[in-house]
Amino acid sequence: MTVIDDVLERANRRRGAALLRTILSEHHVGSTLTRSELEERFLAISRDAALPPDAVNAWIPYPHGGGAEVDFLWRAQHLIVEVDGRDVHTTRRAFDSDRWRDQQLMMIGWRVVRFTWRQVMFEPAYVAATLRALLA
Repeated sequence: MTVIDDVLERANRRRGAALLRTILSEHHVGSTLTRSELEERFLAISRDAALPPDAVNAWIPYPHGGGAEVDFLWRAQHLIVEVDGRDVHTTRRAFDSDRWRDQQLMMIGWRVVRFTWRQVMFEPAYVAATLRALLA
């Protein structure tokens, strides 16, 4: 029994307890750690296409130390998807850092694909079809 289960058991019929039980029954704690509307939207596209990722905002260690946090990953296919909004990736430093990171990940066997904000927000069918092809 988790701490939350214990609290809900003691809450019994208190206001909000039933709603919280319902929400928790439909959500697996820790299953989605999205950090933006863009990530949430991509996650919805992948789930609607029956292609949910194995992990969200997961840490991939580099063999020489350090590592990278990636937006979405599919372990069996060694695929990483990054979703890029313009607000975070507009500086030269961010642009260069993203390319270096992608290269490091590719050198240890990961394929990295990036979807833009516009693709995720306005071309969900394209995103789903591309993801399906990459996972095939």
